[in-house]
Amino acid sequence: MTIKEIDDLINRYYESNSTPEEENIIDAFLNSYQNNDKEWDEELNGNRKEIENLLYSKITEKINPPAKKQNDSLKWWYRSAATLIIILSSIYIFTKISNEKPVKDNEKTEVLVERNITRGQKSVLHLIDGTVIYINSDSRIRYPKKFTGNKREVYLDGEAYFEVNHDPKTPFIVHTGILDIKVLGTSFNINTYYEKITITLESGKVYIQNTNPILNTPKLGLLNPNQQFIYDKTDNSILVKEVDVDPYIAWTKKQLIFREEPISLVVKKLEKWYDVEFTYRNNDIKNCIFTGIYENESLQLVLESLRNVAGIDYTMEGRKIELSGSGCPKN
Repeated sequence: MTIKEIDDLINRYYESNSTPEEENIIDAFLNSYQNNDKEWDEELNGNRKEIENLLYSKITEKINPPAKKQNDSLKWWYRSAATLIIILSSIYIFTKISNEKPVKDNEKTEVLVERNITRGQKSVLHLIDGTVIYINSDSRIRYPKKFTGNKREVYLDGEAYFEVNHDPKTPFIVHTGILDIKVLGTSFNINTYYEKITITLESGKVYIQNTNPILNTPKLGLLNPNQQFIYDKTDNSILVKEVDVDPYIAWTKKQLIFREEPISLVVKKLEKWYDVEFTYRNNDIKNCIFTGIYENESLQLVLESLRNVAGIDYTMEGRKIELSGSGCPKN
């Protein structure tokens, strides 16, 4: 950060034109200077007494208050003092800030914003770097207000579709707890629901890295467009296959697409989509296969489709739905 940038930052702060992030930086600078009497690093910052004398002389050189506006001269004095303090500290503080990343709680210095999307709801998140994230129901995402350093990192639990703004110098990383998905600029869907993590790539390239110590290799693969990576949490197996991307990203367009899917999976999607709960009178119903395409349709219409196409009856009481019928035994 240059002296001019620091001075502009201070001016915006005292004119109440700074952003909350900039205010936090200024406050951190001033608080650090005021409260660190016992932590002065002479090797890093130089002799403290000499620095204080230099500050004093530089500040007095800058102060030439106009007689007609005492308040303005006071503001100028504070700006000058704060600017010089920040200049002396900028290399240390900004190096520290640029290296911050989410780590263990006792080391964590970066505050993350958390967004929780409940069942039956969806949300669109626009990040400061231009990345757009579509968040599906029953999902949680955590992200910093502002990306710092040489990485853009977010944390996902649930399902989201990412349109990552291209930045070759700053890779975008999605942490899922078991896998890290690293991209430079691309469009892809991540689903961490249930017992599998599914990554479906629409465009660009995706690098998948392992954070689970059970798997020996940290690098799991590179995905190309129209490929899908599936990690099974139950047996740690990995599958990469070619797919039609549309059914996996249809939810971002308010569409439900089922293509020869078992009712057990159809029901799971419907529960999150409409915020309802299904039970089975006959568990063999779970094995029936269903195909259907719906665009922003009512739950009633989908249930009637199950009845007419798959021969599955239903009774509904509030948000609880019981499915019944002869079922489809496993082959």
